[in-house]
Amino acid sequence: MTKKTKSLVPSIDKAVDIIILLSQKPNRTLKQIYEELGYPASTCFNIITTLEQRGIVEKNKLTSQFKLGTTLMRLGMQLYEDIDIRKVALPIMKTLVAKFGETSYLTIVDYSTYEGVVIDKIESLKTVTVIRSIGSRVPLYASATGKSLLSGLTNDEIEDYFSKVNFVKYTEKTITSKDQLMEELNDIREMGYAITENDMGDGASAVSAPIKDYQGKVVAAVSLSGPSNRMEEQIPLIIPEVKLAAEKISSLL
Repeated sequence: MTKKTKSLVPSIDKAVDIIILLSQKPNRTLKQIYEELGYPASTCFNIITTLEQRGIVEKNKLTSQFKLGTTLMRLGMQLYEDIDIRKVALPIMKTLVAKFGETSYLTIVDYSTYEGVVIDKIESLKTVTVIRSIGSRVPLYASATGKSLLSGLTNDEIEDYFSKVNFVKYTEKTITSKDQLMEELNDIREMGYAITENDMGDGASAVSAPIKDYQGKVVAAVSLSGPSNRMEEQIPLIIPEVKLAAEKISSLL
């Protein structure tokens, strides 16, 4: 058992599990919550009562079902507004979208799960698009922004990532081999961009480039994404523009 594990507060750990469960499966009864998590009913009751009093969860009095409360929404919006990189990146993302007519995403790593999280986007105005909402999570190994983010991890972080990730082969193009992925990451570091072409089976292709802070650490990734049939011919033109966008954002940071 590590020092960090010994320092965990069990009740807080369980409270976080309840919050995450309700974020994924809202409108659950107390019985459904403790059965799904495998926690004692009394423990869940005490934790949920506390969370309810603080506005973190809310109870529907008619159905006795719980969902996340407005306190979390307020805290989430505060965090959302405090991410300075969004203010820097949005004007540059708008230029990308205006030039190519596809959707641009800004993504960061959630190190607790090693997933990419979309923190902002500028949508295409075209009728046929492949849209991910703000807050959406993407696997790092199967998305263009994810690979750009992975390329910035240290060797220790990458080893930690491989020890935790469960590779899913969405299509024949999805890389699920550690050696193959490491080879691609080395190419991305050298070229400065990543490409995916329907790697997740969603009919989308994307070009992404890593964004770096003043110390040269990758802190986010910017991408341009759209339906594969539209993106195919544009990719050679998009690559230098996405790289330039990432460089501009990095410079402003």
